[in-house]
Amino acid sequence: EITVSKFIKYLLFAIYSTTPLSVTAEDKCGTVSYGNIQSGYIFQDVGFLATDKAVFQGGSTLTCGQWSFDLWNSSELSGNTPYGNRGYGDEFDFTVIYSGTTETTQIGRIEYEIYGSYYMLADLENFKDDIIEIHAQFGWPFKVSSAKITPYVRVMRFQGTGVIKSFEMIRPGISAEIPISEKLRINGDLGIG
Repeated sequence: EITVSKFIKYLLFAIYSTTPLSVTAEDKCGTVSYGNIQSGYIFQDVGFLATDKAVFQGGSTLTCGQWSFDLWNSSELSGNTPYGNRGYGDEFDFTVIYSGTTETTQIGRIEYEIYGSYYMLADLENFKDDIIEIHAQFGWPFKVSSAKITPYVRVMRFQGTGVIKSFEMIRPGISAEIPISEKLRINGDLGIG
């Protein structure tokens, strides 16, 4: 019998013990880890309030060339209830991203991203409340001093696995990336919709 904790351990082992087959000698690989504490959790892109209780959220991304693999976690910081049984503040996600940039077109360079994610929500032993997201994003980057500003449009499909209904949406937005040092950047994203 495979429990959620065994599934997560196997998934972590698989991601960190393998190298994508498309990686060549000139592809650069790296891992980034991140985390924060928030006073609540609003589900990204949708605007659904998952919890108004404090959460710790963090993850790790392995990137090789145009491929990225991300593990992300949200953990509600309330009560003594076990992880995965406290409501929508508890979540575990696995994401695969393929991204790149086109050659110059009539409207300039276009950055693109093809994204697939599996969201394990709330009751981590029950897969009926989970969501699969697939999206394609296209952006038109430009520089302002050392900052990179990218207006974009994202086309998304959210597929519920039972309880949550499936839906599509188109989200325009703008992202900014400001370098602080060679290895440190500030990123922000403002979406409409």
